[in-house]
Amino acid sequence: MIEIRCFPLPRTRSPDRSCRWLAWAIVGDVRIRAKSPNGAPNELARRLIERGVDPEQPVQITYRGLPGRMRYATLAEAAKWTFKENARRPLHRAAYTDLSDRFDFLPVNADSCIEGESPVSPDPTAGFGPENRVSTSGPELEAA
Repeated sequence: MIEIRCFPLPRTRSPDRSCRWLAWAIVGDVRIRAKSPNGAPNELARRLIERGVDPEQPVQITYRGLPGRMRYATLAEAAKWTFKENARRPLHRAAYTDLSDRFDFLPVNADSCIEGESPVSPDPTAGFGPENRVSTSGPELEAA
C-alpha cells in the first residue's frame, strides 16, 4: 500500500485563494513530493506512476490535522482525479485532463510538478499524531 501524507502550506494563502498543499510519499528510500492548490495527493499519484511505481497498488491518504484517512483502490484510480473550483461552483472532484501535450511551448511550472526528492527523515510520521489534530468547529479556530 502506498501511504501519502498531505498538509497545507499556510504561507501560500492569500485573501482570494486557499493555500497550496504538499503531498509526499516514500518510495524505496526516497521521499517524493508534489504541490498543488487542489488535489496534491492526486498530483503525486500521477508523478509516482510516471516514475514507474506499480499503478495497481492501493493508496491511503492522511491529511495532517484531520481525523481519518481517504483510500483509493489503486494508484491509477487516484491519478484519474483532480479537484477544481471557480466562482460559479465550489470545490468539487473532476476528471483530470493532461494538457501538457497541447501547450508544450509553455515552461513547466515546477510548483505543480514533483517538488523534489529528499532523503527519508528519521521519523516520517512526525506531525501526524493526535496532538496535531485541529478542531473543525468551535471558537478556537482563528481567521487566516
